[in-house]
Amino acid sequence: MSVLQAQVIESLNGLSDENLSFLLNFFNIIWEKVVVPIRGLDWQRVKWG
Repeated sequence: MSVLQAQVIESLNGLSDENLSFLLNFFNIIWEKVVVPIRGLDWQRVKWG
């Protein structure tokens, strides 16, 4: 787990369990659909078209 994820989870601790699990699922979906693909891109190819 990254530091960012830990901070987000820390800040969500005040919420009810139901809201927390919903937000964690949402966060994980965003993470997989956005951050992971961006990290996995071939940046050399992107840069040079």
